[in-house]
Amino acid sequence: MERRTGLRGTTDFPVRAYDGFSCKELRAVALSSSGILLRHAVAPRGPRPLYCNLELSLPERLRGVKVLARSVRVDGCLEAFRFLEAPDSDRLTLAEHLDVLYRRAALGPDEDRCRALYEAQFEEISA
Repeated sequence: MERRTGLRGTTDFPVRAYDGFSCKELRAVALSSSGILLRHAVAPRGPRPLYCNLELSLPERLRGVKVLARSVRVDGCLEAFRFLEAPDSDRLTLAEHLDVLYRRAALGPDEDRCRALYEAQFEEISA
C-alpha cells in the first residue's frame, strides 16, 4: 500500500538520535516532509523508545535541523521515523533540501549544473 504524499528523496547525511538515555550516530537514507529513513551501524535490538529527538546535519546547513520523531518501523539496520514536531524554520529547511534533491534527480548526474542552480536559489533567498 502506497501512502506517500509529497516529495521523497534519497539522501546521505549524518543524524544524531537522542532517546533520553543515549546518543547514537546514524545515517539518513531517505527523507520526506513527514519522516526519515535511517541506517544503524548495527541492527537495533530490544524495545525502541516511543519518542526520539533527531538532529539532522544537512550538507548545505551549518546548524543541525532538530525534530521530535517517533519510530514507526524497524527492518534490519533500517529504521523509519515519522516527524511529530519541528520549528517552522526547520520544516522550511527540510522542504528546501527536498527541493534540491528533487531538482538534482530531475536534472540527472550533471553536478556542475545542479550546483549552479542550488547556489542561485540560495543567493535569491539571502538577497
